[in-house]
Amino acid sequence: MSYIVVKYGYKHKMIFGTNCTFAPLIDAMRDGVCESLASILAAKEAEFHKKQKEINTALNSDKQALDKLVQQTEPKPDEAAEGEVEEETKKGKDESEKEEKKELGGKKEDKKDAAPTKKEEKKEPAGKKEEKKGSPKKESPKKEEKKKKEEKKKEEKKKEDKKKASAAGAKKGSAAAAKKAGKGGKEDKKASGEEAAANPAEPQAPTEEEIEKQKEELEQRIAQLKGDLDLLQQKVKTIKETAKRFASRDAYPKVIDLVDANEERKYIKTKKDICANTYLPDKAGFDIVEIVTPAEGLASF
Repeated sequence: MSYIVVKYGYKHKMIFGTNCTFAPLIDAMRDGVCESLASILAAKEAEFHKKQKEINTALNSDKQALDKLVQQTEPKPDEAAEGEVEEETKKGKDESEKEEKKELGGKKEDKKDAAPTKKEEKKEPAGKKEEKKGSPKKESPKKEEKKKKEEKKKEEKKKEDKKKASAAGAKKGSAAAAKKAGKGGKEDKKASGEEAAANPAEPQAPTEEEIEKQKEELEQRIAQLKGDLDLLQQKVKTIKETAKRFASRDAYPKVIDLVDANEERKYIKTKKDICANTYLPDKAGFDIVEIVTPAEGLASF
């Protein structure tokens, strides 16, 4: 079986048998190619509409984010007025507190100068009591030496007892700590994990530099999305205009022809009664074109 490959559109191909005259072959090529192009254009249009929706949603979200950042950087008029009022009230309070402190300080100084303190009053009778009391009786030097020796011995015994008790307590404490080391580590880890879950780290507020950087990035993305949206709108417009040529069979191109790799026409219209395989080489590739006016020349599908 002999056939040819007909190319059309953007890298689309169809195969047609050539064991017939050119008359039915021309009709089959026109109908098959035009129907295929109509379905291809409809699919492309739907794809572009879907991309338009995605771009519009992304564009709206970026605009909302940009508006929020602008609101963060610009202070509200009510807040600015409230801040000024608060500053004025604070200044007034500070001045009134200073005046009250000055008045209280002056009153205290007057009281100090007017009345003597209680300590001064108590000093005089204390001196009199000391005069009344006589000097203590002195003990003999031998008794004093014995007392001193006994006190030193008692102190040395107390120190030895304390050292022994501390050594025994240290041994017991080290043994108990070694046993509880494994359990204590696990409990500490659990407690730290529970504390982290109960008290998560609070997010820090972004700085002015970070906000400005985010604004620049959003503005660039918005400009890029707008450019992509304009391109898609132009493509949809061209698709709609092209699809009119393949909307119905009456709108199909009237005169078509084949062009080989050397861009030579085959003038198949004048060979309707000739068998196609006697004129067209087997398994050859051709571009299908529309014959328009002589001034416009050929129009590709």
